[in-house]
Amino acid sequence: MDTSILVENPRGASTRITLRPELGLIEFDATGLVTLDMLRQNLAAAESLPGFRADYARLNIFGPLARMGDISPDELAGAQAVIADFNARNEVSAPVRSAWVVPAELARPIAQFWALGNSGSEHVMAAAFETREAALAWLAETG
Repeated sequence: MDTSILVENPRGASTRITLRPELGLIEFDATGLVTLDMLRQNLAAAESLPGFRADYARLNIFGPLARMGDISPDELAGAQAVIADFNARNEVSAPVRSAWVVPAELARPIAQFWALGNSGSEHVMAAAFETREAALAWLAETG
């Protein structure tokens, strides 16, 4: 049974977090400005959901109202550190699969940059997609 929570993030952003145990994934559906603080807040909220498992794949959906913040090497390193800390706290040993769905033409290159930057990480295996279906197919084949 799916469980979800709506998280109001800083600067008017929000994320619907849904735990989908039948698919072995946590879905993050974000609107507004995507930031490192938002990542921290969303991971903490996901941990509070009944049935949460840190080793579930992550489906990150950024709809037409989502915007990526300025991404610098420091932001990318910060995201990797947050994910590494989250995985260590939750005793996750294998890289977590993370699919990004970014339909907005301008945001897609930024999401691909984030995915590429994290794909070499020992904590995350990431890829960016244009559709939810393509992301789910990749998560299924890499699982």
